[in-house]
Amino acid sequence: MEKTRRKLNSYLILLLLALFLYSCKGKEDKKAVSTAPPALEELNKAIEKNPRDAKAWYNRANYYFKKRDVGHAGEDMIKVLELDTNTYEFMLLAADIHLTTNQSGKCKAALDRCLAINPKGLEALIKMAELYLYVKQNALSNEYVNRALDIDKDNTRALFILGINQKESGDTAKAIYAFQRIIDLKPDEYDALMQVGMLYAARNNILCMEYLKKAAILKPSSYEPYFNSALYHQKNGNIAAAVRDYRAALKCKPESAITWYNFGVLHSKNTLDYEQAILCFTKAITYDPTFEEAYFMRGRAYEKKGNPDLARQDFTEALHINPDYEKAFDGMKRLDK
Repeated sequence: MEKTRRKLNSYLILLLLALFLYSCKGKEDKKAVSTAPPALEELNKAIEKNPRDAKAWYNRANYYFKKRDVGHAGEDMIKVLELDTNTYEFMLLAADIHLTTNQSGKCKAALDRCLAINPKGLEALIKMAELYLYVKQNALSNEYVNRALDIDKDNTRALFILGINQKESGDTAKAIYAFQRIIDLKPDEYDALMQVGMLYAARNNILCMEYLKKAAILKPSSYEPYFNSALYHQKNGNIAAAVRDYRAALKCKPESAITWYNFGVLHSKNTLDYEQAILCFTKAITYDPTFEEAYFMRGRAYEKKGNPDLARQDFTEALHINPDYEKAFDGMKRLDK
């Protein structure tokens, strides 16, 4: 009897232990299931409640897209479009996802559908203008951007696209006007300030400095204002200012091969400091080993310093990269004399 009681007690203990472990496992499983963020859980529940609700699938696709999870966003968007292709906002998100995945044809088709649903859809018009700008069809881009500006003449996104289209088409006066309108509306618009600064610099107009300085104040860690300012000063013989601005640009972006190259050109042609020029060209080559002009200019610096062997090596390397590089070929002929 006592032996039977002991066996029964042992069985009960094992049973209680099993129940305890199962309870812990249940808690762990429940905890694992609830690891999704609360916002995503709510979206999941909405889909589970009504899997034929296109809006529920759209909301989760939009959530994923904003989190830059394009894969899951695309999967949900397929479900959306199986249920509804007549809603403007659905097609707009589809266009964004297609563009993000480099499917420009599908992006255009989605935007065409948006504009069929709502011909005055401002966001779709702007995105279509951006798409045509992206594929370098400036005239078509302008058609859509002008339609957008007819709806909202002060839309800075549309004005920026218009400015880039005019710039790429060679009408710099109209480009400056478009970017200046943005600055009038938003004085702290960095990209517009940079565009006007660069356009004035290309015209060798001192007004460029006003815009580049404002841009540098807005983004002191950005190298573009300093780089373009240095180019302007170098072109106009203000070497001390150019040196200062190239150093500032390289402090912001030390891996910029073109900045090192231009700094080397300054030393080679303006200060005649060939040692510094060689150091700069070497840096440019380090960051861009296919930079044929940097090899050539370093070869010229070696040639000026009276080191024909190293000059020949650099001219040869420039020709390996670009066999039609006439300056390097002429350099080799000079050394052969």
